Amino acid sequence: MGENSVYCLPAIAVACYLLIELVKAVTGGAASWKSFYPILSAFIGMGLGAALFFVDPEWISESLPGAILIGAASGLSATGGDQIGKRLSEFFHRDEEDDSEK
Repeated sequence: MGENSVYCLPAIAVACYLLIELVKAVTGGAASWKSFYPILSAFIGMGLGAALFFVDPEWISESLPGAILIGAASGLSATGGDQIGKRLSEFFHRDEEDDSEK
């Protein structure tokens, strides 16, 4: 991996996050789609990883399977990061709601 690979991983994660948010906006946040977001994000990441490999193999990985796995992991980290933010927000707002009820 080259020195640019440090920038490719978060760039793929951000691109996956933005594309999933676009899918959410287009589908109107339908509950039937919610279970597909992680899988869709992984596939988007895999595609972006493969595309970056063909642009310049030194950017992301020395092999195509490695680039695909890195892309999938970046895509899944985008969904995981989104869930961490939501869970922390719910946790801290729940404490505020409990204090106001007392």
